[in-house]
Amino acid sequence: MELRRRKVWLFGGMYLAIAWVLLEVAIAVEDTLTLPNWVDQVVLVFLVLGFPVTLLLAWAQESTHQDVSTVQPESLATKQSDLNGPPSVAVLPFENLSDNQEQAYFADGMTEDLITALSRFPWLFVISRSTSFSYKGESVKASRVADDLGVRYMVEGCVRMSSSRLRITVQLIDAVNDRHIWAENYDRPTGDIFDLQDEIIQRITGVLVPALSGAERERYQRENRPKLDAWAAYQKGLLYYYRPYSDADHAESRRLFDLSIQLDPNFAEAHAMIAMMGVYSINSGQTSYTGSKDEILSEAKLAAERAVQLDERNPLAHVALGRVNQLAGLPRLAISEGEIATRLNPNLAIAHYELGFILYESGRLEESIQSFDKAIELSPNDPSRWNFFLLKAIALLLLGEFDPAIDNFEESSRLKPLAFWPFVGLAAAYVAQGRTVDAQAAINTVLERNPDWSVAKMSGVFATLPRTHREKWLDYMRKAGLPEG
Repeated sequence: MELRRRKVWLFGGMYLAIAWVLLEVAIAVEDTLTLPNWVDQVVLVFLVLGFPVTLLLAWAQESTHQDVSTVQPESLATKQSDLNGPPSVAVLPFENLSDNQEQAYFADGMTEDLITALSRFPWLFVISRSTSFSYKGESVKASRVADDLGVRYMVEGCVRMSSSRLRITVQLIDAVNDRHIWAENYDRPTGDIFDLQDEIIQRITGVLVPALSGAERERYQRENRPKLDAWAAYQKGLLYYYRPYSDADHAESRRLFDLSIQLDPNFAEAHAMIAMMGVYSINSGQTSYTGSKDEILSEAKLAAERAVQLDERNPLAHVALGRVNQLAGLPRLAISEGEIATRLNPNLAIAHYELGFILYESGRLEESIQSFDKAIELSPNDPSRWNFFLLKAIALLLLGEFDPAIDNFEESSRLKPLAFWPFVGLAAAYVAQGRTVDAQAAINTVLERNPDWSVAKMSGVFATLPRTHREKWLDYMRKAGLPEG
């Protein structure tokens, strides 16, 4: 197995073929030029002696050649697993456990598609297909993969297929520490092979990427390095960004994103998150910023444009620019940017969610619900998942679908127990159903969590909504007992 992995047989076979050609040439030249008979014998001796030398060189070439496509040089990887930089992952060939070994093509296809899907996330360093497949057929330890390839994470899996059922098992491993992070089984009836591959890759990616991103944030929180590089500062910024909201968390998140840009001015994601923080401040009415709405929006616009300028194929950059354009009163440009983001990475849940938000604010409620459902489907463990349900619930409420809206508001609150926004929505839905007492109780919860909340603040937050939707919201709030402000 090791001889095959190091391609010793391949080099040996190539040498024998070339040696045969050379020997034939020597014999032909000897006959043509009437050279002594011993010439071809000398050539044969040298060719025979060269064969074991070739095999030894083939064996040794892996450790000396240091090709980027197989083993990264120390100067390039700086052992990616040392690990202040962006996370690196190798997807090993999925093992075919089916009785029919001809199904191996399906396992290989799953591996290739997963590598492609993960490669669409610009913050993730993914080892190439050719390098990953050098381990095919081997039972390899995670620590060896980390050492060979300089990666922190490893994905492995297996496929079992019968005439009627398909089971795929996938697991994410911290290869440096040999620690399991996440594992899942996917069971499906067999059908169109390509449809199955597409569906399962989408579901795996939707869970795997948030799990990997969460592992990175936990690692930086746990290690608590006093000296941060750009990636570490960015990850810590996300940690505060996704926490239960407070002005202090908002301010610390902004400080860390600023630090990330200071350390690497060309870090597109950090610029995009600066823009998203401005958007969130305006949309939610929650912020540590002291500037006016126009000042916050102007800064967010510059940050989003800079992110796209730095990396025009970064979906998060287009998400940020889309949201900024929506707040600036440019819905067509906003929708266009959101659609670009979903095309660049169809498996990025936040891109579908933010496109849904833009469609919702543009009054295209049914389409927005489709985008929110896509985000919910793609990322069942996403830290922003509570927002997915929240905005879906708001769209349902405005469509008059009150019971489904309440279900989604409650799910949003379950996922983010300290958030006040789900109770704003519940108060509105209860008013619409004539449940005045329940509506007042929900507003009391809102005011306990955000004492400064008022009709006037909601009017500012909903300034970009179509007028009829905004007026409906404010009427609900007044009837629920929210102070005018």
